[in-house]
Amino acid sequence: MRLNRWAWRLLVAQAAVLLAVFTLFRLVFLLMYRGEFTGAPAAELLLSLLAGLRFDASVLAAYLGLPALVVLLLSPWGYRQAVYWVQFALVAALAMAMFVLMSIDLFYYPFVGRRISFEVVAMANDWRPIAVLILRAYLLPTIVIVALLIGLLALAVWRFRRLAARPYAPVPWWSQAVQAVALAVLMALAARGGLQVKPLAENMAFRTGNLALGHLSLNAAFTATKAFGRRQGEYHLLPEPRALEVTERLLGLPTVPAEPGYPLWRRVEVPPVPHPRNLVVIVIESFSPQMIGVMGGPAGVTPHFDQLTREGMFFPEFYASGTRSLEGIAALLTGYPALPNSALIGSSLEQNAMTSLSFILKSQGYRTVFLHGAYRGSMWFDHFAARHGFDRYIAKEDFPDPQGMSDSMWGIFDHYALERLHQELESSPKPVFAFFFSLSSHTPYELPDPKFAKFPASEPGAKILNSFAYTDDALGQFFDLARRSNYWKDTVFIITGD
Repeated sequence: MRLNRWAWRLLVAQAAVLLAVFTLFRLVFLLMYRGEFTGAPAAELLLSLLAGLRFDASVLAAYLGLPALVVLLLSPWGYRQAVYWVQFALVAALAMAMFVLMSIDLFYYPFVGRRISFEVVAMANDWRPIAVLILRAYLLPTIVIVALLIGLLALAVWRFRRLAARPYAPVPWWSQAVQAVALAVLMALAARGGLQVKPLAENMAFRTGNLALGHLSLNAAFTATKAFGRRQGEYHLLPEPRALEVTERLLGLPTVPAEPGYPLWRRVEVPPVPHPRNLVVIVIESFSPQMIGVMGGPAGVTPHFDQLTREGMFFPEFYASGTRSLEGIAALLTGYPALPNSALIGSSLEQNAMTSLSFILKSQGYRTVFLHGAYRGSMWFDHFAARHGFDRYIAKEDFPDPQGMSDSMWGIFDHYALERLHQELESSPKPVFAFFFSLSSHTPYELPDPKFAKFPASEPGAKILNSFAYTDDALGQFFDLARRSNYWKDTVFIITGD
């Protein structure tokens, strides 16, 4: 098959120059904020720089994929030179827009501690105040950087002009079609960020609990593009004095907060605990009062949980943070409430500095593990766990027989997953914090075997009842194992819904 060498050389050269400029921005970011990387291993810095190429390629493919495809398809025709100059002008304009945004981001970063994201959406809705801010605060450094980049583009024009003038060897139409399909697939994969389950998102930059390393991998063009692509919720806010008053009253705080204007801000000195206990949080999918016997649910569905409420402390009244697992898990680990039309996990908000239960316990010497039996990448939980410093994340792929132990849709059946939780608790260094999220009590409500069905098919809602009864039985088996374990006497167990 004869390649369209002219088009491929042109496109590869453009991509190389643009990726080089993106990398240059990343190196400047590293130098400007080198204090944030003090103590970071050199290997981690290198990995963050290399991971940044994935985010650069993603945003470049999203914006420049179609112009590249047009050049490849139209280059055999007589107006090849005109097509080239139109494509080059478009690429230069898009590149300059991204470079200006990234230049502003270099100086904006210390004010917000993250890359630019939803500010661009706000600017699209009301551009005047942000434009004034840019002109006042960032005009001079941006002009200097853009002037340097214009010089670089001029050099590229001179170099590409010579490339465009090279003789063109005709390519058969079928070969041209195959190459166009190959380029389209390549650009789609690059824009998506690869073949992983979820498309590339900001939280995939955070491989460890070190926030700065994640920001080093990101670029402002990518984060701003992601913000544009998300649906923005409408927020109806109380006037600030009224909001402060309501917050203080709900929390039972003094009329004058410890830090004026920040009613949630309290400094608490926590002395080291001489003999810290293990903490195990078990989150049961879709667990609700309608299914719990001690809360008026059908008899016989949750006998093991009902028994646990008599052995421990039972809290029948509390508020759910949201209506989806993404919102519930984020709230349980970070205390972050659900926002309208927006979940914390998988959003640009994950760029922000925030604390979490895992960070707090790690600072006290805890070993941390997050276990969820779904496939790796489901709901971004693996990246969320890495973002918050969990030492281990255990997914479906980490079980000895992933297919044999799984249902047809979500992942590992609960009794296998809870047995694995028990094994992890026994073998892990102490103290340990384990966060477990079940999945079997979710539509389509499958059972690993018909023998687990406690309710006949003729009973209304039997499928749902049997699913919850199965999860409750798995919970009972886990506690039978736990009572005979080496960690039982030194462990606090918390069981809740998602």
